[in-house]
Amino acid sequence: MQYNWIEQSPDQTLVSTAAKWLAEKTKESPNDSIQELPEVDYRMLKGDQRNVFLQVMAYFKKLKTGENDQPETLRLNVDGTAGTGKSFLIWAITTALRELFSDGTITYDPVVRLAPTGVAAFGIRGWTINFGLMIPVKEGSEFNQLGQSSLARFQTRWKEIKLLIIDEKSMVSRSQVG
Repeated sequence: MQYNWIEQSPDQTLVSTAAKWLAEKTKESPNDSIQELPEVDYRMLKGDQRNVFLQVMAYFKKLKTGENDQPETLRLNVDGTAGTGKSFLIWAITTALRELFSDGTITYDPVVRLAPTGVAAFGIRGWTINFGLMIPVKEGSEFNQLGQSSLARFQTRWKEIKLLIIDEKSMVSRSQVG
């Protein structure tokens, strides 16, 4: 009760400097680097999870061979109640595709994992839809053309992407995807 908080706190200059530094670092490369995922062993997948995993891997192995008869675009819808292992499946697919497309040291993620909220994005170690697609968050904001630096960052971010996964699709409004 007798602790002098004012005397022990940093001064306003230091707080302002830290806030500016954090804002600059966020602008430079916000979450663009490869995300660490929990350890997963995709050999542990069973049943429908395993079937989805094998279907995804067969598609990308065929795509990677570069043969003339390229497969049609893969579109899958995976449903399941909470606790059925959807996040584990997402991490397993991501891990396997990192291995498939790795040339030794992987510096990018071949899979983009998007979710409509920060909590859902954190749950799959991904991005929010707004961040990933550079959609303004403020209500009433119009979607304008991206500036040169934003466009370059967006193109760099998506250049090597092989797979897009959207989690919690039931929370995505029609206007967001329309």
